[in-house]
Formats: sequence, C-alpha cells, structure tokens
Amino acid sequence: SFFILVPTLPLYLAETFCIGKSMVGIVLSCYVIAVLSVRPLAGFVADTFPRKSVYLISYALFVATFLGYFAVTQTLALFILLRVVHGFSFGMLTTTSNTLVIDVMPSSRRGEGLGYYGVTNNLAMAFGPMVGLFLHDYFSFNTIFAIAILTGTIGLILASCVRTKQKPPI
Repeated sequence: SFFILVPTLPLYLAETFCIGKSMVGIVLSCYVIAVLSVRPLAGFVADTFPRKSVYLISYALFVATFLGYFAVTQTLALFILLRVVHGFSFGMLTTTSNTLVIDVMPSSRRGEGLGYYGVTNNLAMAFGPMVGLFLHDYFSFNTIFAIAILTGTIGLILASCVRTKQKPPI
C-alpha cells in the first residue's frame, strides 16, 4: 500500500494543491523525516511492550491514516500533518516488523527467514510503484487511496494471524 503511493503522490500534490516541484519535494520529505525520527523510540517501545501488539497497533494506524487522504484536499498544512502521522506509523511499523520477524524465526533458520522477509520488501518496492502508475493511468486518486487501504487491510489481517511467543519486556 505504501509503494503504490510513491509515484502517485507527487502527481496528486501537483494536481490537487497546484504546487511546484520543489514544494512537492518538501512536503514528501516530511514523511521521511517523521519515519527517521520515530525509529529510536520505536525500538524502545518494541522492547518495552508486547511486540505483536505494538506491531498491530502501528499497522492499524498506518492503514487508517490512508483514510485521511480522502479528507485532506483543501489545506496543504493538514496534508503535511497527515504525512507526518503516516510517517510516524510507518516508522513504528517497519521497526517492530523487523524485530517481530526475528522473534518468530527459529534461531537455526533466522538468516534464511530474514532473507525471505527482505525479498518480500524488495518485491513490494519493485511492483508497488508500477501498480501505482498503472492505477493512475486508469483511475482517480480516490480509487488509488482505496486500493492502498484495501491492500493495507489485507496485510493487517494476515499479520494478525502470525503466532508469536510472549517475550518478557526488557
């Protein structure tokens, strides 16, 4: 769901808010800054609270934030705030997902498991933008946002099915 928006959000910003390329870059960089700034906190939270709970909560917030794209069409400042919240949830999600993968892998197969997990992320990075651009050619931005919500929700449902052992907080 995230990588579908990577190539389409610059187009959305330019068309919806009528802003130039440099402003599009500034707006989109707020997301990355939020992701990077939350990661140290995310590691602490993942070590302090049950990881699966933190993962599912951050995943749910990540998916729910896509709903904001339907509403924030008038004010650029609100869009930036939405992107910051989305970045925070993505930073928490990706940090806790890595720790959760390590938790569920048997130590004898941890390298293999992390390899497969990395491949799935790379596949998303490879196909998501292509799908996003395809969708942009044939559908509205609202449809793209709805598909991002749908794919995120499917991922959230599948993630909730992963069984983990309860680890004592550190």
